[in-house]
Amino acid sequence: IVPAPLHADPDVTTTSYLDAREGSDLNTGRSAAAAWKSHTKAQHTKLLPGDVVKFKRGSEFSGPIHITQSGAPANPIVLTAYGEGPAPKFTNPDDRNMNGNCIRISGSHVIIEQLHFHDTPPTRHPDRVKSIFRMGAVFNMHGARHNIIRHNTFTRCTKAIQSTGEFALITRNQMDGPSHPLWNRPGASGAWGPMGIQLGIGNQEVSYNTIKNYLTLDSPYGSDGGAIELDDGRYHKRNVYIHYNYSEGNAGFFESSWKADHNPKVQKVHNLRVAFNVSYDGQSFVYMHAPCIDTVFDNNTVVRTTNFGSPLYDIVYTAFPGILFRNNLYIGTEQCFRGSPYKLES
Repeated sequence: IVPAPLHADPDVTTTSYLDAREGSDLNTGRSAAAAWKSHTKAQHTKLLPGDVVKFKRGSEFSGPIHITQSGAPANPIVLTAYGEGPAPKFTNPDDRNMNGNCIRISGSHVIIEQLHFHDTPPTRHPDRVKSIFRMGAVFNMHGARHNIIRHNTFTRCTKAIQSTGEFALITRNQMDGPSHPLWNRPGASGAWGPMGIQLGIGNQEVSYNTIKNYLTLDSPYGSDGGAIELDDGRYHKRNVYIHYNYSEGNAGFFESSWKADHNPKVQKVHNLRVAFNVSYDGQSFVYMHAPCIDTVFDNNTVVRTTNFGSPLYDIVYTAFPGILFRNNLYIGTEQCFRGSPYKLES
């Protein structure tokens, strides 16, 4: 006997309301007129498939929340906005508190939408596993599956989204980055620029996002930062589709690590397609350290009119063969394209 799924009847789902201005944690939270005040109520509420958590527009919240419960395929848990005015704002200024996350998701079938995340900090520790791979205003954790992050705004977040959960969809978000590094120590030989989206595992889709200004000039490499990266050598890098994104003012568009990653030289890239994107950035369109199998970059438009003063990176850099470039359009000044030792087969 298979038990009926929780909340199979949409009439028994629960909607919770949070209002940072006029709510009270003594309220029931079950209507707009009886909204809670603290966003941490969403973390401590038992959420079931089909439940909705609504944050009032115009509210501002500081500090992280962790969503551990899961929805179901036809009844996801949804975190969204209600009311009129600007989207509810979330920040977490302390990287020692959940690595600066605003929302951390370890449950599955969760939707995050119509929220505004801003001013999340760089990390004080360059350790990848303990710090960098946990950063992100929204952190979709390893083990989470089938989550959707859509129609959100990210402003000056050192890293907007870290997604290490499989079958995630990251779509139609607006991101405007900071001018500082993700991490950097005075006198250090290494650093890491800010980034819009860092994928830590395969089986993910990134589409229709606008990603701007993930760039720092405070780097040993000159300029650094990027729109999208595929990293983290602990997990597989199979089946990633990146399409119809617009990228402007970033140090680069796409990068994947290899020998400098955690567990170096273990995770090859399989079945990656990057298509129909527009990259109006400064450094590389592609900076691919890792070996690739069944990988295609096609029908992208790449515009380069400035290199942000960095002496590094060609428009396309591939450390290994295995990538098919086809039907891409490259537009730029002679200075930006001059000196590349790599042949563009497009």
